[in-house]
Amino acid sequence: MRRTIHRRIGLALMVGLALGAAINEVTFALLREESRPAQEIILLIPEGTAELVAAGEQPPAIPSAMSFVAGDRLLVVNEDLVDHQ
Repeated sequence: MRRTIHRRIGLALMVGLALGAAINEVTFALLREESRPAQEIILLIPEGTAELVAAGEQPPAIPSAMSFVAGDRLLVVNEDLVDHQ
């Protein structure tokens, strides 16, 4: 009796793990995005940005969403006369 219970529990555990792994692999395959080659991404701070901020005006916007892949290089170019953080 006890042996059958252990066997059923083991079988249920193996089936559950196999089903979980299958679901995981299917969703990974469906949601995977194609990778792009690495590139250099330039973020430019134009001259006069500090003056706009001091005057209470809207400075040039930094993108709210940026996505990177392994190997990308982010280059921040500050053409303004003031350091920005």
